[in-house]
Amino acid sequence: MFDLRTLNAMATVTTSTYEPFVKKAMTFTGVPMADLFARAGIAPGATKVHLHALDDYKVDLRVADLADRRVLLATKADGAAIPVRKGGPIRLIFPADSSVGKNKDLWIWSVDSITLA
Repeated sequence: MFDLRTLNAMATVTTSTYEPFVKKAMTFTGVPMADLFARAGIAPGATKVHLHALDDYKVDLRVADLADRRVLLATKADGAAIPVRKGGPIRLIFPADSSVGKNKDLWIWSVDSITLA
Protein backbone atom coordinates (compact mmCIF):
# COMPACT_ATOMS: atom_id res chain seq x y z
CA MET A 1 0.00 0.00 0.00
CA PHE A 2 1.31 3.42 -0.97
CA ASP A 3 -0.19 6.01 1.33
CA LEU A 4 0.88 9.66 1.52
CA ARG A 5 3.53 8.94 4.15
CA THR A 6 5.03 6.13 2.05
CA LEU A 7 5.06 8.26 -1.09
CA ASN A 8 6.81 11.12 0.72
CA ALA A 9 9.44 8.70 2.08
CA MET A 10 10.30 7.37 -1.39
CA ALA A 11 12.85 8.92 -3.72
CA THR A 12 11.13 11.80 -5.46
CA VAL A 13 11.62 13.82 -8.61
CA THR A 14 10.86 17.49 -9.11
CA THR A 15 9.69 18.73 -12.48
CA SER A 16 8.08 21.80 -13.98
CA THR A 17 5.11 21.42 -16.28
CA TYR A 18 2.19 23.43 -17.57
CA GLU A 19 -0.84 22.90 -15.34
CA PRO A 20 -3.80 23.18 -17.72
CA PHE A 21 -6.43 24.03 -15.11
CA VAL A 22 -4.62 26.93 -13.44
CA LYS A 23 -3.11 27.83 -16.81
CA LYS A 24 0.46 28.33 -15.69
CA ALA A 25 3.74 26.48 -15.29
CA MET A 26 4.13 24.88 -11.87
CA THR A 27 6.78 22.78 -10.15
CA PHE A 28 5.64 19.42 -8.83
CA THR A 29 7.45 16.88 -6.66
CA GLY A 30 6.46 13.24 -6.53
CA VAL A 31 7.27 9.66 -7.31
CA PRO A 32 7.53 8.57 -10.96
CA MET A 33 4.72 6.15 -11.78
CA ALA A 34 7.35 3.86 -13.33
CA ASP A 35 9.05 3.62 -9.91
CA LEU A 36 5.75 2.81 -8.22
CA PHE A 37 5.07 0.07 -10.75
CA ALA A 38 8.55 -1.40 -10.19
CA ARG A 39 8.25 -1.26 -6.41
CA ALA A 40 4.76 -2.77 -6.46
CA GLY A 41 5.95 -5.58 -8.73
CA ILE A 42 3.05 -5.24 -11.13
CA ALA A 43 2.00 -8.41 -12.91
CA PRO A 44 3.56 -8.81 -16.36
CA GLY A 45 0.09 -9.01 -17.94
CA ALA A 46 -1.19 -5.79 -16.39
CA THR A 47 -2.21 -3.37 -19.09
CA LYS A 48 -4.64 -0.93 -17.47
CA VAL A 49 -4.38 1.42 -14.53
CA HIS A 50 -7.56 2.61 -12.83
CA LEU A 51 -7.25 5.79 -10.75
CA HIS A 52 -10.02 6.93 -8.42
CA ALA A 53 -10.36 10.33 -6.73
CA LEU A 54 -11.94 11.48 -3.49
CA ASP A 55 -14.79 13.08 -5.48
CA ASP A 56 -15.46 9.73 -7.25
CA TYR A 57 -13.83 10.88 -10.52
CA LYS A 58 -12.29 7.92 -12.34
CA VAL A 59 -9.65 7.60 -15.02
CA ASP A 60 -8.45 4.51 -16.86
CA LEU A 61 -5.04 4.65 -18.51
CA ARG A 62 -2.72 2.14 -20.11
CA VAL A 63 0.35 1.09 -18.11
CA ALA A 64 2.40 2.16 -21.15
CA ASP A 65 0.93 5.70 -20.89
CA LEU A 66 2.43 6.03 -17.42
CA ALA A 67 5.81 4.38 -18.06
CA ASP A 68 7.55 7.70 -18.83
CA ARG A 69 9.58 8.57 -15.70
CA ARG A 70 8.31 12.15 -15.97
CA VAL A 71 4.74 11.08 -15.18
CA LEU A 72 4.50 11.68 -11.44
CA LEU A 73 2.21 10.84 -8.61
CA ALA A 74 2.80 14.25 -7.06
CA THR A 75 2.48 15.17 -3.38
CA LYS A 76 3.92 18.70 -3.56
CA ALA A 77 3.29 21.72 -5.76
CA ASP A 78 5.71 24.63 -5.79
CA GLY A 79 7.52 23.10 -2.80
CA ALA A 80 4.53 22.69 -0.49
CA ALA A 81 2.10 19.90 0.31
CA ILE A 82 -0.97 20.07 -1.92
CA PRO A 83 -4.13 20.78 0.07
CA VAL A 84 -7.31 18.90 -0.86
CA ARG A 85 -8.98 22.16 -1.92
CA LYS A 86 -6.22 22.52 -4.55
CA GLY A 87 -6.33 18.95 -5.84
CA GLY A 88 -4.24 17.23 -3.20
CA PRO A 89 -2.91 15.58 -1.36
CA ILE A 90 -1.96 13.30 -4.27
CA ARG A 91 -2.36 14.03 -7.97
CA LEU A 92 -1.19 12.68 -11.31
CA ILE A 93 1.10 14.99 -13.29
CA PHE A 94 2.06 14.68 -16.96
CA PRO A 95 5.05 16.31 -18.65
CA ALA A 96 4.22 19.24 -20.94
CA ASP A 97 5.01 17.25 -24.10
CA SER A 98 2.91 14.20 -23.14
CA SER A 99 0.38 13.24 -25.81
CA VAL A 100 -1.74 11.58 -23.10
CA GLY A 101 -1.52 14.65 -20.86
CA LYS A 102 -2.92 16.85 -23.63
CA ASN A 103 -6.30 15.29 -22.82
CA LYS A 104 -7.39 17.29 -19.76
CA ASP A 105 -9.98 14.62 -18.91
CA LEU A 106 -7.11 12.31 -17.94
CA TRP A 107 -5.65 14.68 -15.34
CA ILE A 108 -6.80 13.43 -11.97
CA TRP A 109 -6.26 14.92 -8.53
CA SER A 110 -7.12 13.97 -4.97
CA VAL A 111 -6.23 10.39 -5.93
CA ASP A 112 -7.33 7.95 -3.25
CA SER A 113 -6.75 4.61 -4.98
CA ILE A 114 -4.95 3.03 -7.90
CA THR A 115 -5.66 -0.49 -9.16
CA LEU A 116 -4.18 -2.50 -12.00
CA ALA A 117 -5.94 -4.81 -14.42
